[in-house]
This record gives sequence, C-alpha cells and structure tokens, in this order.
Amino acid sequence: EWFGRNGKIYAKSEGAALENLSVEWGSSEYRKDIWLMGDSYFSTVNEARWPYYLLEDGYTDYFMMGFPGRDSVSALADFKKALEFGTPKYAVWCMGMNDRDSEAAVNASWLSCYNEFISICNEKGITPILATIPNTPATSDDPGRIHTFKNDIIRKSGYRYIDFATAVDANEVGSSWAEGMLSSDTVHPDVLGAKALYAQVLKDFPEISMRVTKTRLRVATWNVGDFTGKGMTLGS
Repeated sequence: EWFGRNGKIYAKSEGAALENLSVEWGSSEYRKDIWLMGDSYFSTVNEARWPYYLLEDGYTDYFMMGFPGRDSVSALADFKKALEFGTPKYAVWCMGMNDRDSEAAVNASWLSCYNEFISICNEKGITPILATIPNTPATSDDPGRIHTFKNDIIRKSGYRYIDFATAVDANEVGSSWAEGMLSSDTVHPDVLGAKALYAQVLKDFPEISMRVTKTRLRVATWNVGDFTGKGMTLGS
C-alpha cells in the first residue's frame, strides 16, 4: 500500500527483464469521509504544524493532501484526480498561503480555483469546509503575505470555515500574530501557533474528531508492457 508523497512513482527491476508488466498501487485513503487540502502548514511529524496534534490525539480518519510550496492550482488538480478514486463527505480547503492577494484585490488564481472547488463540491454532494488564511508581516526578505480579500470572500460565502486567521490574531495586513505563535521565518506557526490552529480546527470542524469510516483499498493500474530494468516513471 502506497501512502503517497509529493513526487512521482518510479519502478526499476534488477536482474530480470519482465514482459507484459502492469504495476498497481493502492490506498485506502480515498475511502475516507474527510479530505484535507493544504500546503506546508500540513505535517504529522512536526510539532509546529497543527495536523501533528490530530495524530497525537489519535484522530486518523482523514485523507491529507499537502506539501510545502503548494498553491491552489496544484491542490485543485490533485483534488480532481483523487475524485476518480473516491468521493468524500467533507472536503477541507486550507489553500491560499502561497496565493498572495495584492494590496488592492484578491489573488485571481486562488479565486478561480476556489470557485471551481465549490462548483465540484456542489455537483458531487460534497460539503466544503473553507479556511481563512493568516496574514504575515513584512521583513527584509519578504514583503509579507496579504490574505484579507480571500478571507472576506470566505467569511461571506455562506459555507462553513475554519477561522485560522482569528486563531492566531492575524486578520490585519502586516499582522505579527499573537505573542509566541509565529515562527522566526514569519510565515509558519511556532508550536504555540500550531496548537492554536489545531484548537480552531476542533472548534469549527469537530467532525474531524468523530468520523469512523470503513475503508477498503482502491487500486490504480498502469499497463506498461515489457520492462527491461532501466526504470521508468509511472505517474504522479
């Protein structure tokens, strides 16, 4: 069973040439009722990331899709691909930190992806759970990240949302967050900030601590023909 990472599947045979080869991988995660889309704020091994505390508390009934630097275009593409193998009850859209608003308007790419995400959820009977994105302060290395316009759209959407920006007191442009919550890189939470974000998740989306899903493996297959041992990339 493959649990997935950012990258591509690569296979190589050693000591034999294989004929009529097909390669299969599968994951029971596609059968989960809750799917989470995120970026570098997602990690279950870093105590300065809120999903770490989900795992610490024994909550594992979700499908998490996220990696550092991810933007909304990438997240939407993976969401659409994953829907070929399953359909969740809830889809949690935590995207936007890498889609900065300008000083005058919402990020157009984020808005387009957000609208398509909502449309897909409505079409497939999925309940969307949105998330506000904390603003970050300007430094000598970074002009700061503005998210006020997208947060306004989220709050006025009529859909449920996890209020991450309020959790760390980062609603205003240039916010430095509540004391002790922002890490030295001025973009990501420190441990205290991660705990505040986690508490907000449990408050605004308590279902994540209640779901129990019966899962079964979903399998994808590539028919790749003869395999000489040189190795090949099979898919993302």
